[in-house]
Amino acid sequence: MKIMLTRFWKPRRRQKPALLRKKAEIDSSVQEWKIREIGKLKSRADAAEVYAAFAVEYAMAAAVEADIATLETVVARIDAEQAVAS
Repeated sequence: MKIMLTRFWKPRRRQKPALLRKKAEIDSSVQEWKIREIGKLKSRADAAEVYAAFAVEYAMAAAVEADIATLETVVARIDAEQAVAS
């Protein structure tokens, strides 16, 4: 039995450096991927922030337009009532 264990163990010992190199390559690839993906996520967040700021400004401008339209409606109604009364 001891002979069998030795026979299988020796090749694995020789493979260990290769496995460690492969693990290091994979770890390096994962780190590069994370850096690349983090950059994409940050860009997406920046674009979403710009879009949200634009949407808020647009909504504020629409609210101002609605106020102006309401005031113009009141003025037009008063003018119409005065024209009918005269």
